[in-house]
Amino acid sequence: MNNEDITQKEREELEKTSRLENAALFGTAQEIAELYKELGSVEVSAVALGYACRYRGPEHVKALVENGADFNIENDSYGRYQCWNTNYAIGLLDINMALERSYYIHDGEIDLRIKRLLNADNGTAKLVLPLDKRLEILRYLYENKERVGFDADKLLFYAIMGRNKKITAELKELGAALAESTAKMLTGNSRSYAWDEYCGMLGGLNKEDIFGFYGDISAELGEDTVMHFTEGIYYSTFRRIMEPDVFEFMLKRFNTSKMNKSQILKDIVRQDKTDCLVIAEKHGWLKQACRRDELIKFASDNGKTEAAAWLLDFKNRTADLAAEQEKAEKKMMRELNASPDSVSELKKIWSYIKREDGTLVITSYKGDKTEVTVPEMIGKSVVTEIGDYAFSTGAPRISRETIRRRAGITKITLPDSISVIGANAFAQCAALTEINIPDGVTELPTGVFSSCSSLKAVKIPASVKTIGDNAFAYCKALEEINIPDGVTEIPNGLFQACSSIKAVIIPASVRVMGNYVFMGCSMLESVALPASIPAIGANMFGLCVSLQKIDIPSSVTKIGAWAFQNCRSLKSVTVPEGVTEIGERAFIVCGSLEILKLPASVKKIKNYKYRDHEPQTILYNTNSVTVTVPPKSYAEKYCKRNGIKYKVMED
Repeated sequence: MNNEDITQKEREELEKTSRLENAALFGTAQEIAELYKELGSVEVSAVALGYACRYRGPEHVKALVENGADFNIENDSYGRYQCWNTNYAIGLLDINMALERSYYIHDGEIDLRIKRLLNADNGTAKLVLPLDKRLEILRYLYENKERVGFDADKLLFYAIMGRNKKITAELKELGAALAESTAKMLTGNSRSYAWDEYCGMLGGLNKEDIFGFYGDISAELGEDTVMHFTEGIYYSTFRRIMEPDVFEFMLKRFNTSKMNKSQILKDIVRQDKTDCLVIAEKHGWLKQACRRDELIKFASDNGKTEAAAWLLDFKNRTADLAAEQEKAEKKMMRELNASPDSVSELKKIWSYIKREDGTLVITSYKGDKTEVTVPEMIGKSVVTEIGDYAFSTGAPRISRETIRRRAGITKITLPDSISVIGANAFAQCAALTEINIPDGVTELPTGVFSSCSSLKAVKIPASVKTIGDNAFAYCKALEEINIPDGVTEIPNGLFQACSSIKAVIIPASVRVMGNYVFMGCSMLESVALPASIPAIGANMFGLCVSLQKIDIPSSVTKIGAWAFQNCRSLKSVTVPEGVTEIGERAFIVCGSLEILKLPASVKKIKNYKYRDHEPQTILYNTNSVTVTVPPKSYAEKYCKRNGIKYKVMED
């Protein structure tokens, strides 16, 4: 947090918060009460209360609560807590692997939940309170839940997930129940933002705990409850789902219609798990002859002898070979007589939807060719649009086989009928080296070519007027690119991490440039900026280690935070008159910078401040520079105040 950005009141609140947390960790209950008399009130007391819950005891908790402490953090303007929607009472739980994988616990910087070494003075660990003391605190918090913002229902979910049986039992006896939002998330009736956290925590449970967790959840929601299943759950539990008892359990407890049966069966074959194949047969997963035969071929191709032998035996036991042979022959004849452009053949390769006007949107490529030509028509309908993620290996809910196929695409030819391309349409096609953008396309949306790491050049037609964020980000092989006249805005991250680009010309039509546009363009040596942009965005040239020269247009009034950080080849920068503000760390680690000229118009230069560390100037670790400043200017005062070497301009 920047020390110039917070008010005196906020500084005072931060100091009060820090003193209260220290008292909660190391002081007595009486000292806490005395401190409150001195401080009056403390805006954010959640961490201190959490420390007391986990490490100190009931008397400390009561001393805090009786003086106004609670778990509420309504305004995180200080940027310290980032605790999302849970509270610090989770410190009452025993921290196991599952809970440590919670995003809310680990990424939220909630120290009391996962860190043991809190005493910085001597390095000794604070001992977690014995269970009886934590239960006493739990009862007290429940009695005062409205007063302190204690979310007992959410804590119950964490307790069940963490297999804290005594605390689970106590919460239920007190009257806690799973929150409605949690129940909906588990059963698939809601797209909760906590789903990723839940999947992550599942990955920290062993087999017995998985059984126990879902058993307890079923007891809460009803024994007949069917759990929601996604690929997130599958990948989180993958190392155990191949165990027969776990696999059987998942098929009974979860919504199997949401399972990618073909992919799961292939994973079973990869592991040579014939006992899981027996279970799959029992549940009807091998009824389709084509799926069975595909698995036999897959097992044979991958040298999985046990699985192949079992599948062949299964085929001999169950198949009507004569009927299957007749069916296969009929299918072969249909394919031999079919036109490659027939609707039935194209449906094997493309998924699409029809608009009200009769035109088609390609939603997914399902083929296996490395050079792909998109058809202009399917049947009597014209293809006019490539949908979101249509070719992307990062598309949601696609199989690993589809990812593998798309990853091998080297060339895509689009018909002239295409006028719309969707967001991330070609993202992460790592082998793609060639693609055409038809005239008539007016927009290149967000992430359309992001992470196409083999793409060296793209010709953007003059019809394009709008480009979305990160459209070419991480195109590491991209060497040349044309931005057509008529484009008025260069979006955030357009060329981020395009490490092969050496020069870029931005057309005069551009009026706005976003943040981190060229960040990580390590080969970039020069950029011609248009004369009309009002600002150099945050991190616009960050990590451009080859950038040797930059002419900042006179139209610029603000230079954003980190704008030129780590531009190690930059030797001289003249900030034009008219610039009024320079953001934090704007020129840090610019090791070759010798001259920085600041104008009289500058009225604000931000330093960076992180917690209790010393503030960092805009020239942090840039030691070779001499700043040239106007006499009696704000820039001169800034240099003098921060100990920066400078010289005053001659009149």
